[in-house]
Amino acid sequence: MAHAATISHRPGFLAGLANAFAAFGRGLVWMAEANPRFKELEKLQRMTDEELAARGLRREKLVEHVFRNAACI
Repeated sequence: MAHAATISHRPGFLAGLANAFAAFGRGLVWMAEANPRFKELEKLQRMTDEELAARGLRREKLVEHVFRNAACI
């Protein structure tokens, strides 16, 4: 006689905790990417070295340039 087994998968406490931290991390990434400074940095990173030089910028100093007036907590 054949029997069918039903397997119920319930995530454990650690899996739920990991999901909560992952969701929190995704939220932080979303907030950072919504920041106008981040958008400016992305725009500058897409420029060529020659275009940056015409603006008086160097690629290795872009983050410093974009966040120059940001308040540190």
